Amino acid sequence: MKKWMPFFWLLLSMAMLADRSATPACAAEAPEKAEVVAVACVASVDQLTENLAYFTRASGRYDVGGSIHVRTKAFLDNLDRTKPAGILVTIADDEPRGIGFLPVPDLAKLLTNVRETFDVTVDELENGLCKLEVGKGTYLKQQGPWLFFSENARHLSDLPADPTALLDGLDRRYSVSFRLYVRHVPSNLRQLAIDKMQSDIDAQFVLDATGDPAIDGEFLKALRAQLKQFVARVVNESEQITAGWAVDSQRQHTYVDLEFKAVDGSQLARELDWLAGTQSSLTGFLVPEAAATVQGSVGLAQDDAGLPQAFSTFLRKKCMKGIDEDPRSPQALKDIVNAALDVFDQTVREGRVEGGAAVVLAPGTSAFVGGIRVADGESLAAAFQQLIELAKNEPGVPEVRFHAENHRGIDLHTFSVPIPDSGNEVRKVLGDELAFVVGTGPKNLFLAFGGGSDGLLKRVIDKSVDTGEQPVPPAQFRVAMKPLFKFLASIDQDDRKLSLIAEAMESAQGNDGISLTVTAVDGGFRCRLLVEEGVLQALGSASRADKQR
Repeated sequence: MKKWMPFFWLLLSMAMLADRSATPACAAEAPEKAEVVAVACVASVDQLTENLAYFTRASGRYDVGGSIHVRTKAFLDNLDRTKPAGILVTIADDEPRGIGFLPVPDLAKLLTNVRETFDVTVDELENGLCKLEVGKGTYLKQQGPWLFFSENARHLSDLPADPTALLDGLDRRYSVSFRLYVRHVPSNLRQLAIDKMQSDIDAQFVLDATGDPAIDGEFLKALRAQLKQFVARVVNESEQITAGWAVDSQRQHTYVDLEFKAVDGSQLARELDWLAGTQSSLTGFLVPEAAATVQGSVGLAQDDAGLPQAFSTFLRKKCMKGIDEDPRSPQALKDIVNAALDVFDQTVREGRVEGGAAVVLAPGTSAFVGGIRVADGESLAAAFQQLIELAKNEPGVPEVRFHAENHRGIDLHTFSVPIPDSGNEVRKVLGDELAFVVGTGPKNLFLAFGGGSDGLLKRVIDKSVDTGEQPVPPAQFRVAMKPLFKFLASIDQDDRKLSLIAEAMESAQGNDGISLTVTAVDGGFRCRLLVEEGVLQALGSASRADKQR
C-alpha cells in the first residue's frame, strides 16, 4: 500500500500549489463568485491504462508497465475509472484559489486507506468537511461522485455540480492537459505582467559602448518599441492558451499540443488570420527519404512589415558604413549589397514568406537542399555574378560556372570547395570536396550542396513545378530517425547503442518520425510535437541495451 503514497500526495499538492491563502477555520464566509482562470486535467483511469498499455507494447518495456501498474493499483482502485481528475483555479482579491477534484465514489473507503497507510489523522468537521492533518491541513468535501479538496475550507463552500463541465472537453481530447484563460485574469494582474516583461525588454536593449548610436541606437530603439507594443497586445488580446498530451494508438503516435487563441475581433486575431489558408509553390522539399525536412509559408500583414523593413534599413546602413571605412572594399560592393537588400524589401512588400529545406543522409554520403520565394531571383543572380567577379582574385574564392544548366526555368550555377586535409572527420562525411549548386529563377532562390546535390535539387524543382501551388500548414518540420541513425551508425561503428537503434528502426516502415507542425485554428494556431511509434521502439531498444550493460 505504501507504494502508491507519492501518487496520492501528488494529486493533493497540485491544488495546494495553486492555493496559498489557506486559513485554518472551516466555518467562514463563502467566497465571491469568480471566473475560472485556469484548469488542469488528467484523463480517466481507463484512458491512462490504455495509454500505458500502448507505450509498453510500442517500446517493448513490459517491465516498466508492470511496475507502474503495481505501484498505482491500490490508489486507483479508489477512483471511478471512467471519470477524469483535475484542478480549477480562480483569482479573487488578486490571489489564486485552487480546488482539486477526484472521482471518488466511496469517500469512507478512501479515508480508511489513508488512515491505515499513512498514519494520518482525519478530522470530520461540520458541513460535510473533513481535514487531513498534513502540513497546514488539506480539506476534503464529497459532493455527488466527486471528492473536492483545497487548503482553504471556505473555497469548498460553493462547488460545481459537475466540474468536468468546466473542462470544455479537455479530458476527452487529451490524457493530461492545462488551459489558461488569459482574459479571465484581472486586468491589474495582466498589467503587472506587461510591466515586468517590458522592463525586461528595456534591460536587454542597453546600447553597447562600442556601438554606433546613429545606426545601432536607431534600430534598437525601433525594435524595442515594437517588442514592447507586441507584448502588451499579446497579453491584453489573448483569449486562452492550452497545452495537452495525447496518445493515438490507432494512428500509432503520441503528441503534445500547444494552442493559442486570440480575442475575437482583436488586432491580434486579425494578424493570426494570415495563418489560415496558406499555400506553397515549393512542396518539392518534402522529400520522402530525407532525414529532415522543413517547409513554411505564411502571409505577412502590412502591419507586420515594419520590423523587417527597419532591419533592412539598419543592415543597409551598417554595410554602407563598413564599406566606406574599409580601404580594401571596392565601392562597387555597395551596388551589390543594395541590389540584394532591394529584393528583400520587395519580397516583404509582396506580403508572402515561403521556403523549405531537406537533408538527405545515407551511409557514406549526405546532401542538403534549401530554397525560398523571392520577389526577383534574377536580380539576385546578377548580384551574385557581380560579387564573384569582384572577388575573383581573392584567395579561396571558387570558380563558379554561371548558367551551367537551366532546369524547368531555374538557372543552375555550380562550384566546388575543397575540404581541408585537417578535417578528416568532415571528409569522412562530405568527401574530399563539397559540391554546390545555386539555383535562381524569376521568383525563387535555391541552394544545394553535398553528394548528388544537383540531382536532389532537380527533384525538388520537378515536384514543385509538377504539383503547382498547394495548401500547406504555415510551418512543418520533420526528422526521420531511420536514415538519421543509419547514417550515425555508419560514422561511429564502435557505438553499440547506435547500431541497436538503427536495427530497431528497420522495422519502422516509415513510421519513424518526430515532427513539429503549426496549423491554423479558429482565432489562433496550434503547434503540435508528434512522435511516431518507430521512435518509441528505438527508445525502448536503447533502454534495454543500457540495462543489459
